[in-house]
Amino acid sequence: MKCVHWMKAGKGIIHEEKPAARILHALQFWINLPSINKKEEPEYRALASSDIPEAQLPNDAGTLRVLLGQSGEFISPIKTFLNEFIYHIRLNPNHLFHTTPNQTRSTLCLYLLKKFT
Repeated sequence: MKCVHWMKAGKGIIHEEKPAARILHALQFWINLPSINKKEEPEYRALASSDIPEAQLPNDAGTLRVLLGQSGEFISPIKTFLNEFIYHIRLNPNHLFHTTPNQTRSTLCLYLLKKFT
């Protein structure tokens, strides 16, 4: 992962995406702000890969990067509004990862970006 671009729309933000690379792999997540935050000033933040906390998974299973939210002692530098979280997990071949989501969270999305055989 090269970087994370984070925007809080607040009361309005304009952005344009012009990637320099010919091939770009990207995901966009749109999170509805609480109504109290919708009138705030918009914000933009670009984070380098080195800014993202990374944890080693138990039993050499791989790595977990905290893009948004918290995982144990690893906390993303991006402010959250609804206790949301986004993890970038890389599993090593023939390994498993198990987690128990916080019960106050109600939605889990899993994106498999590449399957290794």
